[in-house]
Amino acid sequence: MIIIGNSNVNTFKQQGVVAATDAEKVSVLWVGALTASDFRTDHPAAHKVRAIFSGNKEWKFLSIGTHDIHELCAAAAMQRLDEAFANLNEFYRKLFREFAASGNFGWLIFPFPAQEITLPNVTADEILGIASNFYNQIKKWCQEEGIPVIDPHQRILGADGQPLPHLLQKDGIHLNVEAARIYLEEISALTGTPLRFQGEGPVFEPADEPESFASLLLNALDVPHRRGANLDGLEERLIGFVGELLRGKGLELEVDAETELVDSGLLDSLNLVETYTFAVNSVGMEIVYDVDLRTLDTVQKICCFIAEHGGGEEPDGPTFEDFITSMRGDFCDPAQRDAIEAADYRIATMNKERVQEFIRHFEIVSYSFNCNYGIIYFWLSLFAANNRNYGTALELLRHGSTADLVYPVTGEHVQHYLERWEKLQNLGSAAPQQEVARQQEVAPQQAVLPPRISVVIPSYNYGRYLETCLDSILSQNYPNLELLVLDGGSSDNTVEILKRYDKHLAFWRSCPDAGQYSAIEEGLNRASGEIMTWLNADDMFHPGAFDAVSRIFMTSAEVEWLMGRPNSFDEAGRQKHVHSYLPLNSRAKYLADEEFIQQEGVFWRRGLWERSGACIDRELPLAADLELWARFFRSARLFSVDALIAGFRDHPLQKSKDKAGYTAEANRVLAREKALFVREPRPFSPPAPLPILLDGDKVIL
Repeated sequence: MIIIGNSNVNTFKQQGVVAATDAEKVSVLWVGALTASDFRTDHPAAHKVRAIFSGNKEWKFLSIGTHDIHELCAAAAMQRLDEAFANLNEFYRKLFREFAASGNFGWLIFPFPAQEITLPNVTADEILGIASNFYNQIKKWCQEEGIPVIDPHQRILGADGQPLPHLLQKDGIHLNVEAARIYLEEISALTGTPLRFQGEGPVFEPADEPESFASLLLNALDVPHRRGANLDGLEERLIGFVGELLRGKGLELEVDAETELVDSGLLDSLNLVETYTFAVNSVGMEIVYDVDLRTLDTVQKICCFIAEHGGGEEPDGPTFEDFITSMRGDFCDPAQRDAIEAADYRIATMNKERVQEFIRHFEIVSYSFNCNYGIIYFWLSLFAANNRNYGTALELLRHGSTADLVYPVTGEHVQHYLERWEKLQNLGSAAPQQEVARQQEVAPQQAVLPPRISVVIPSYNYGRYLETCLDSILSQNYPNLELLVLDGGSSDNTVEILKRYDKHLAFWRSCPDAGQYSAIEEGLNRASGEIMTWLNADDMFHPGAFDAVSRIFMTSAEVEWLMGRPNSFDEAGRQKHVHSYLPLNSRAKYLADEEFIQQEGVFWRRGLWERSGACIDRELPLAADLELWARFFRSARLFSVDALIAGFRDHPLQKSKDKAGYTAEANRVLAREKALFVREPRPFSPPAPLPILLDGDKVIL
């Protein structure tokens, strides 16, 4: 059985849904706020659902709808509800037929949190009406099609159409364990498979929205809940489990910790395996296979065995409780301070792989790196500080405490680390005076050239812009530059300009060719630089760009390609626009078309170019750059530096004015890459890296 859905499914995952017998395996997968639009655009999360459901004959339950109602309400505010409703209705029918094709598919409906939406021209009652109308129409169609619907609204909702207070978590939005049990009962009744929770009560119940978000993130990461196994209450839980097994056999008998279970004929050997497995799983302990279970035929003996064989082992890294202590603790209380700092330390010292997992899941949970939860930036700052990247840690912490966020993190806890890291940063940046004096006495060494940067310029009848473009490159005064210009046989003054700049050019030619991207490919394959890029003849680099790019590539071998902050010039070459935020790209975001990459200002290593085929797709006259980036993403992360590297010039003759043509080509490329992504046995899909910051001559990664 598979249960997939939004944040309310998190309760199923957190409590651990299991079948009453081992005959049925239950998988719970939280995939974020899925919408119909995600399936229309083949978002990677929607791709994952399709891949899991396709041809699967097990019971499959999908929770979807809540966030589509958000869109319906927005359409109502714009007087477009009927059109949006009809489109959504039609798409749901198509999607549900697809999932039901292999049988055993059910729709899981959770109550709509109307209090989350405030829109002009739409009242709270109208919002509830929209939700009710949408659910009822789809439910009616499902009934006609024979598709089961799990919707215990009569047991969940009050007279006002909202969930009953005692069925909500402390945040007032998400359903609690008691409500989740109602859903389990209905799923059990439909499938004939008795389901239950491994845990006896909520491990953690969020008190507010940031805690809800953190709970989602940490459970998606499968972070262990406690340090050491929870042996408290194990004996009682085991006695209860044995009682359930006996009732399944039609026996209403009282057992205690010393009751012999097998020799007395109460349980068979398979039941004993089930009991032992339940005990091990309930404390998070690895199964010990080298054991004669016949010697563990009482609850008491099983508990003693677990206590002696690793039941108290420490988990590798921080626990759920560590994160909650860090988030909830009162740093001003001396009695709590040591425990909070200990939790912070365990979070900060997570290994690199787990940190990358954290960021990747954070990206999935938030759907955008620019989230409004200051606590997330606080934890990211702990990771950065542990690697002595105090500049990055301070930037993250200051951003997490800014009033611009909906949920900033503030107080003594934050101030403690701000002061501590500022001191450490100052200590690291101030060289001891004796070291300065020693350096002055050392004879100057021969200067080591920075890596060669190869810049390819394709050109055709852009003489009016070409000279400015060349000057923006040569004025960098970069000591190891290779500049190549490939002109398509211009009839304007281009050749005259190239002759004048001949001594600065490693190569140039002017003759008919197969077009812009053919010229770029030729130039890049002629180039000898370790670092590569191209710039169209009408665009320009910003001052200091090559120095910044070179320092970044020399600082970190991990950086294989990077981009700057997107920006543009007007036709006269004046700064026109600078993007309001720095895009942080990942392969998943790129394939979902959630972020864009401005070609001007993208640099990469020669090794990545060669590994990706050393070619440009000439069949794409408008979107060949997008196609190249898609191939780069197959094996390398794109880093973003918060600096102006290069900008494009906005003028009437640009090819990029053909938006429809570009979109058509881009959609073909993205469809191909999404299909490839799904087929890859282990697709390369790490999270977007944190932004690179430049602090004077220092590169902060």
